[in-house]
Amino acid sequence: GVNKITYAVQKDGKSDTCSFNITVDCDKESVYCKAKGLNSTYMYINRVQFAGIDTITGDNGGYKFFNHACGAINAGQTYPICVSPGFLTSTYKVYWKIWIDFNADGFFDPVTEEVVYGFGTTTMCATLTMPFSLPKKQTRMRVIMSYSGYPTSPCHSPLYGEVEDYCILMNGASEFVPENDPTPFAFNPVQLHCLGDCEE
Repeated sequence: GVNKITYAVQKDGKSDTCSFNITVDCDKESVYCKAKGLNSTYMYINRVQFAGIDTITGDNGGYKFFNHACGAINAGQTYPICVSPGFLTSTYKVYWKIWIDFNADGFFDPVTEEVVYGFGTTTMCATLTMPFSLPKKQTRMRVIMSYSGYPTSPCHSPLYGEVEDYCILMNGASEFVPENDPTPFAFNPVQLHCLGDCEE
């Protein structure tokens, strides 16, 4: 929230006031753009597996931030990633994109921080090699699953589908690390492939 501070000074029968705003960001997640599935009843993100994260979550009403039991990644290392859709009754083809805020600046770069994309009806997996330098910071990964086409950006709220965010610890960071100057990253996204008998 923003607080307005006003000082009133009096001297020799004259008064003057001075005001300024102080912004307090108590909610770390407020930095990231908001996105949520507008309808997650029929299809939702059911499972995410990556770098120590393994959640089976079901329908979270369109959005959830998993802010503890963070995944842990290290520069230059390779990790498998798998995502699984869940469905109410019928199975649908769904489109996935995942971003990781590698420079921890509170912004998912739509191009340079996209790590995977792919579509299918079942569990989809890929192998990711991390950038060769990473800050020692806590950051965030965003998973968007969308019906009828790829999410247009990391801030996209799909009409049908779901959005999930996960905390990620980079290069041995602990859960809470102060921010400093971010360095931009460029990452080439990797395509997900389905497991077993399904369409690509």
